[in-house]
Amino acid sequence: MDEITRIVDGAQQLDRVKAVLLVVAAMTGARRGELCALKWSDVDWGRRTLTIARFLRITPNVTVEGTTKTKKSRTISLGAMSMETLRTHRERCSDVARSVGNELPAEALVFSTSLAGSVPVKPDSLTQFHVRLMKELGMDYRFHELRHFMAISMAASGVGIRTIAGRLGHADPALTLRTYAHWLETADREAADVVENVLGGAVPG
Repeated sequence: MDEITRIVDGAQQLDRVKAVLLVVAAMTGARRGELCALKWSDVDWGRRTLTIARFLRITPNVTVEGTTKTKKSRTISLGAMSMETLRTHRERCSDVARSVGNELPAEALVFSTSLAGSVPVKPDSLTQFHVRLMKELGMDYRFHELRHFMAISMAASGVGIRTIAGRLGHADPALTLRTYAHWLETADREAADVVENVLGGAVPG
């Protein structure tokens, strides 16, 4: 968690929009292209959910918006901190749009390089930003590890593998198990030690 805090704090000094994107990446486990394609209409403020329905792909000289990797949309719950982060970001985006005499459209992109929220942050530029940030901070932490952070944090808190797979957008929970098998095995050993420490002298000789 300390690493994530350090990354977000460092990102805020370079680019506020991308700093918020990094927070959402860590909280949702969403892929780069999914994050870059998010629109404000995907946020349900009342239910505190985020729907991931699109994926931004970059082909030579062309930005293409398509379906997610699994061809299906997914809706995931967000905590109070994530919602507040998005709310503050939206207010800032609205203020910027109003400063040039516009209102932020409902279909505006959550992460955009334009005042009207119409031009997406491109996945490649996000990667370049992250690489630059790691050099500034003297850290070795890949962008994709933000996705792992979410999965491992949830698994450590006892969240079921099917729920984690759903948030990650894995069509098959078996893929999630394979991806995080080593960590889950380590966590299982630690859990066994915890149980034995609780039992203590209650174990018969």
